[in-house]
Amino acid sequence: MRGKRVHLWGDDADQWWITRAERHGLRLHTASARPHRDGTQPRRKRKDRDTTKDTRIRHNYIQFDGLAEITDADAVRDAVATGIGKGRAHGLGLLSLVPIAAA
Repeated sequence: MRGKRVHLWGDDADQWWITRAERHGLRLHTASARPHRDGTQPRRKRKDRDTTKDTRIRHNYIQFDGLAEITDADAVRDAVATGIGKGRAHGLGLLSLVPIAAA
């Protein structure tokens, strides 16, 4: 299925997030996944397309929440600014951080 995007779920999605988090300067301590199926958004209308067809784009996505330690501040800054993953053009792949007080 080279070149075709597939939705990852379960352990495959968890492994994807672990790999991406490390690549983007985060060491995960906890992580939980909340799948969201069938998120939709309007498709941009183009003159060359038949407008009688379904004009919505469907997205299946997963929200990851958890606790992480920053290991590479520059990589994290870049991830916050540009996002992570293939769905960035559709508003997915956003990385939000909230600092916590050290114990």
